Amino acid sequence: MDLNQMRNRMTKAEKELMPEARLKQFQQMQREIKQAFQSIEDEKQAKIKEFDSKAEFFKPDNKITITDKEKEMSPEMVLVNQRKFDSKNVAVMDYLTKTVLSRLASEVETAEDFLGIVSELAHHESENMRYVLIDSFHEIVKVGQGLDRYNVIKSEVKEALKQAKQNVKTKEQLRYEQALDEAEQEKSKLSVRYLPIEKNIQEFANVLNGKTLWLQDQIQGDQKQTI
Repeated sequence: MDLNQMRNRMTKAEKELMPEARLKQFQQMQREIKQAFQSIEDEKQAKIKEFDSKAEFFKPDNKITITDKEKEMSPEMVLVNQRKFDSKNVAVMDYLTKTVLSRLASEVETAEDFLGIVSELAHHESENMRYVLIDSFHEIVKVGQGLDRYNVIKSEVKEALKQAKQNVKTKEQLRYEQALDEAEQEKSKLSVRYLPIEKNIQEFANVLNGKTLWLQDQIQGDQKQTI
């Protein structure tokens, strides 16, 4: 929308047109402004859809299934939160969890030592050890309460938990999250880019709306006096 042209039309209408004709001109301009806002919104939504589409291209197929061979070897295998469990790995996780909790409870004397073990879990080369932190977060925090005079441990363990969750994600999942972040950044830039345009149009619209309402009141007042 050419705002200079719109301003010239408004000024010309005020100088050259009678009230009724001027009102029609203003109302037509109001409709044009409404259409301009709609066009801007359509453009923004089209670009947002494009950003989202680019991100969705990287969305991995995270659907995990139990194969027939796995079912044959471990009939009791089940899926829980996209993880496969059978009696063997349940026993392994149970053992690892008990070992870690026991170590934290009996071998650690300072908050620094406690957090050192927690950090070790978050970055452990074994995925099972990272899952010990993820699955037993509340138990681990509880064990550390005696050392946590200022709630530092709970806060630090939460951060370690976030890192552990990141560390068990696949490269495909991480790339998808990066693509989503990039899409959000582009959306933010888009809003900033359109903001001054929308602001200028809205400021002109406010002036035009004020003049239109005033003109309507004047015409209605003249009509009442005539009657």
